[in-house]
Amino acid sequence: MKQLFVWIFVCCLWVGAANAQDDMNREIDQALADYKAEKYAEALPIFEKYREALEDALKDEPESLKGLYTILATCYQKTGKQKEYEAILPYIEKLQALAAQKEEEMPSSTSQGNTPTMPLP
Repeated sequence: MKQLFVWIFVCCLWVGAANAQDDMNREIDQALADYKAEKYAEALPIFEKYREALEDALKDEPESLKGLYTILATCYQKTGKQKEYEAILPYIEKLQALAAQKEEEMPSSTSQGNTPTMPLP
């Protein structure tokens, strides 16, 4: 999981304009700290705010995107958002299968373009 946090942070470095990027990086760092401290209600709004940017940055990395969705699922479950929790589970399962497939195919090909992302509300 630590590797996922590092990957999300690195991806954040490539997203957005410089000032917005700095703000986003600070907020993501705070959300990760809140998540690690089991302050799910504090972390969730930040992850939701930057979900689309993170999805875009992680779209070709099913294992990392699965990690992001797992974090969101945990936050949803721990904050009593059962509907959102149940909605994200199929994406996690699909990404787990894609990550396994991609690992089997490496290095000859990738599953680019097949990574499912959650539709925004």
